[in-house]
Order: sequence, then structure tokens, then C-alpha cells
Amino acid sequence: MNTTLYQIVIKQDKQAPTVYLSGEIDFAATIDLGPRLEEIVKHCSRELLFNMERVTFIDSEGIKTLLAAFRMMQNKQMNARVVSCSDQAMRVIKLVGAETLLKISNNAHTESTAIQ
Repeated sequence: MNTTLYQIVIKQDKQAPTVYLSGEIDFAATIDLGPRLEEIVKHCSRELLFNMERVTFIDSEGIKTLLAAFRMMQNKQMNARVVSCSDQAMRVIKLVGAETLLKISNNAHTESTAIQ
């Protein structure tokens, strides 16, 4: 039985691979998400983009997991950045002061929409 409340989808693009995250990025999600992001970063040979416009909740462990992936990319001398972010996720990310570390630009902030 799968009780995961988050989803990850990776799409390859000409520009760069994009990691689409949705749902709740909390401690329980990071148990699965952390190793998956490590694998993605390991095989990434160019910039890595994150789309978080459908993230409904993120906690400190979720942010920590994202920061670890960004650090791994930096260690490979490659860039990672958030290209889209939900209101809910942006609120928490700003609260902990991580918007600069996650390279979230003002145009990456999106108005949240209901997920069906």
C-alpha cells in the first residue's frame, strides 16, 4: 500500500532536466526523496531545475533535503535552481531564509492553485 503524500517526476528538456515536486515534502517524504535526488544529481551533467508549484506543504526536513541536492550540484560545479514555487512552500522557505540558497527568483513565485 502506497501512502506517499508527495510525488516526484523528472522531465528531460533540451535546456536542463527538471524535477517536478508536488504534495507534502515533509520528513516522511524525505526518507524516499533524499536518495532519489542523490541519484538524479549523480547522473546530472548540466543545470538542474526544480518546479515546486504544486507543493502543498514543506517542512524543515524537506528544505534540508533540497539544500543537500543543491550542495551536491555545487560540489560538481553545476547550477541548481527553483523555477516555480507555490505560495505555501515559498512562505516556509522565506521564513527560514532559504530563498537565496535555493536560488528562487521573484518570477519563480506562482500563485497557488488547487490540486485536484
